[in-house]
Amino acid sequence: MVTKKKQYHHGNLSRALVTKAIELLEQEGISALSLRRVAKETGVSQAAPYSHFKDKQALLTAVANEGYARFGQRMQHEAESGKEQDYLVGLGRGYVFFALENPGLFHLMFGGELSKLIDVNAIHEEYGSSYQLLVDAIDKTPLKRFSDSENKPLDVAFAWSLVHGIANLLQAERFTTETYGYQDVEPFVDDLLRRYLGNTA
Repeated sequence: MVTKKKQYHHGNLSRALVTKAIELLEQEGISALSLRRVAKETGVSQAAPYSHFKDKQALLTAVANEGYARFGQRMQHEAESGKEQDYLVGLGRGYVFFALENPGLFHLMFGGELSKLIDVNAIHEEYGSSYQLLVDAIDKTPLKRFSDSENKPLDVAFAWSLVHGIANLLQAERFTTETYGYQDVEPFVDDLLRRYLGNTA
């Protein structure tokens, strides 16, 4: 019996193509992303994606923008589900766990390769929105452990460097949580973030 491949028949095709592209990115890496491959995996004709994306660059731009949108949502979810005084810590949790849950997408967004593939001005708004979350959080809850609490740009740079470094080291498996006395990654991340980003004097 011949089984026909399930075809795409409903909803927003451009969103379906981006979703499928992200799935392929996670499974096989950026080399798997082409309009032809994404069309095939979505179950539409090879010509169908061109109604939404003129070329691979346009598809990658949409993937990056979707990535930054999901990234910001993950950060906000963690921040808003915790204690008010731990808002910045929650943003950090969202940052780190987004990276661990979406390694391919995170690498595309922050690995430096993106600027070689697309016009980065086309992703400025979504990227800026996620970065602004950190800026606003430090305005709300300054890093009180530092004597110079007025130098907020440096506080933002410190917070960003910390969460990004943790995310990259865990993603690359350079951190072994057991080395630091932890069996699970989540309490390890929480304690690191609370120690350095917590709203303590």
